[in-house]
Formats: sequence, structure tokens, C-alpha cells
Amino acid sequence: MPKLKHMFQTRHHAELYARFRPQPPKELIDKIVTYLSEKLERPFNAALDVGCGSGQNTRLLAPFFLHVTGTDISSAQLEIAAKDCDSSNIKYQIGSAEKIELPSSSLQLVTACQCAHFFDLPKFFEEVDRVLVPNGVLAIYGCNLSAWKEGREKEITEVFKEFNIDRLENYRDEQLQLLDNWYQDIIMPYTENVRIFPINLVFSRPFGDIVGQVTSWSGVQRMFQEDPQKGDELIKDFRYKLANALELDAPTDDTIVTCKVIHVLLMGRKPSSF
Repeated sequence: MPKLKHMFQTRHHAELYARFRPQPPKELIDKIVTYLSEKLERPFNAALDVGCGSGQNTRLLAPFFLHVTGTDISSAQLEIAAKDCDSSNIKYQIGSAEKIELPSSSLQLVTACQCAHFFDLPKFFEEVDRVLVPNGVLAIYGCNLSAWKEGREKEITEVFKEFNIDRLENYRDEQLQLLDNWYQDIIMPYTENVRIFPINLVFSRPFGDIVGQVTSWSGVQRMFQEDPQKGDELIKDFRYKLANALELDAPTDDTIVTCKVIHVLLMGRKPSSF
């Protein structure tokens, strides 16, 4: 199956991503900062957010660092990230995970939010080790979307499984299996490491935003690209089945529902040079 990572480079997909993808929870960012603070002193100098997309994660790092760089292979994503940026200490530039265009030993933190499964991980880890200072931290994290209603967990889970995995079987990148398995198969490059799971974010959200986020999935966008009618039918069917699972009668896009996003966080610390 062709790789899907280039799907994120279209302007339309970038706009969907920026509009509907939620940012990581404050609790997750706080865990990274706390872990980093165990062996490095504040203020931190520089961080890199690899695969930054439209900048949701990048912006959360800005209060803790003098300099933050966000890189992505998609100029469309970076254009939106720069437009939405109001922090003077953030810069965005084209770049890949496998070739980081920054000096050696220049970063205290490297993050990869919702994207590490698309990387050539051995090459990425080699570059991370080059750019991190001793005791610097690599943080990899990802999430899966769901909705929530007490007593309807099984029905809701079945809907998301059907539309995230079963119905997209011929459209999903096989690398997404890493995230399906909550990154348990990623072996961090440092012996000092930690895996934190789950980190749950529960919040109220319009029904239409959940549908919009599903529409932004790379597999769904590939379906739309190959067969727009099939994509329309998939999203229409998802709306209907999610509404039934939530016991909603004809919800509009503005109907408020409870959204649940489950995160996993991996962190590894580069050894001290002493």
C-alpha cells in the first residue's frame, strides 16, 4: 500500500487538520517539562517539534523555552502554523524527521506528536541523538479519538473501530498499527525511558467537530481522493452510527457531546556525558 504521509501536504487536508485536531492536554506537556527538569535547569534554551503539522503542539512548548522550532515536510501545514502563531520565540521551517537541519548538541527537547509512526525510526533516533544535549529528552506521543457516554462505551468503541480500522483497511498506512498498539512496539533509543498510558482528555465538543476530525484522518482523505462518493458515504454512515451509539436523535453539527481523547507518552533521556 502506498505511504500516506504525503496526504498531509495538500492545502485542504492541512486546513482540516488545523480546524479539527485537538491540541495535547496540559497534563501531558507538564509531564514532559517535569521529566526534563529532573536533570536540566530552567529556563530551557531550545526545543524542536518534528512533524509539527499546523502547530498545535509547537505552540504549547513556547512558554517553557527561549527558542522553539517546528518542522514538517508539508509547506501547506507550515503556512497555517505560521499564520496561527502569536509567539515570537517560535519559528517554522521545512524539514524531515530523518534529516534535522539544526546543529549538533543544540536542543534540550525533541518532540514528535501524533507522527512518529510515519518516521523511519532508526534514522530519526540517530538524528535525535545528534541534536540533543546530554540529559536532553526525546518525547513521542500520540492519541486516538473517541466519544463518551456512560453506559454506551461498548457501542461507541465499536463505531470508532469500524470506521478507523475495518472500513479503512485498504486506505490506512500500515505504520498506523504502531499507534493502534499505543506505541508499545517502539523501542526508545535510551535506556532511561518511561511510558505513560493512558492520559485521558475529556471535554465537551460539537458533534460536527468529531465528524470533522474523522474526516481529517489520512485514510479517509485517501478514500476521498480516490472515490469522493465513497468518502461521502463513509462520513454519512459514521454520523448516523455515532449518533445512534450516543443515543442522539438527529444531532446537528452544533449539538454538544462529550469527547474523549486517549494519549500515550514515551520519554527517553540522553545519557550524561560525565
